[in-house]
Amino acid sequence: MTTLPTEMKKILVIDDEKTFRGPVVSALRKQGYEILEADNGRDGLQIAGAQLPDLVVSDVNMPGIDGFGVLKSLRAQPATSAIPVILMTGNSGPSVLRQGMEHGADDYLAKPFAMNVLFAAVRARLARQETIQAQAKANEAKLLELLSTSQDLIAIADAEGKHLLYLNDAGRKMLGIRPEDDISQLRLADFQADAARAATQQEQVAQARRDGIWVGENEFVHRDGHSVPVSTQILAHRAPDGRTTYLSIVARDVTELKQATEQFAKSQQLLRTVLDILPQRVFWKDCSGHFVGANKRFLEDCGVTDVAGKTDYD
Repeated sequence: MTTLPTEMKKILVIDDEKTFRGPVVSALRKQGYEILEADNGRDGLQIAGAQLPDLVVSDVNMPGIDGFGVLKSLRAQPATSAIPVILMTGNSGPSVLRQGMEHGADDYLAKPFAMNVLFAAVRARLARQETIQAQAKANEAKLLELLSTSQDLIAIADAEGKHLLYLNDAGRKMLGIRPEDDISQLRLADFQADAARAATQQEQVAQARRDGIWVGENEFVHRDGHSVPVSTQILAHRAPDGRTTYLSIVARDVTELKQATEQFAKSQQLLRTVLDILPQRVFWKDCSGHFVGANKRFLEDCGVTDVAGKTDYD
């Protein structure tokens, strides 16, 4: 009696020998799997990229792109790099086995094999993949929970910054975006108040893509129109081949810091004004005896415009 999987899994079978591929495909279908098939490595890779199967079972000895080439190409692409691969071959020598494992094969079957051996290998690989995916989802949930508690804007965008993939709660609040609003059509440039700032944002993205990171200050705009000064970091995340796959953005609202800085500057200016109208000579030094500053009367009596860094000897 055939036992159907609780969730139909998609398996791609690649083998140039139809007399061998046919029985394998038929047997796996009877086990309840959705089967894709290809008779060469090139077509197999195209199907894998378009269909993203849960498992690939590939022959090694094929004309054109052989099984090792298929495995290498799958591992090189982010979308297919995690798909488990079982290799099949009539040459079961240790050198072939080692080569398959070096390329990242998950299992190896020596032809000819009994179908129950194939079924066991398939179930083991799919079960392991489900475990890995479950762990990844659990880790993702923990990460999202952590990001949601941050007071900084944290966003993830596509490689060119044209579409947002994620925006945390603090970011939505900073920009006036409601929790139920869709962000998938938002661009990083949409955070800017005008076209000039949007162009500057694109320059920042270009620098992050080129250098790996951009750090600086700019201004975002809330949906109600008010500006939000922010200290921002744009980080480019790269694939093994060096291509930028996505961008992460961390921005901290520095409104209070800027206000405090401006208030401090006003206080300093007020103090300077008070000191300059005093008839007494006033100056102040650091602990090493160097002048730091002086009021207007002291500077006039000394016949200088500045005393910063000087000593009594000067």
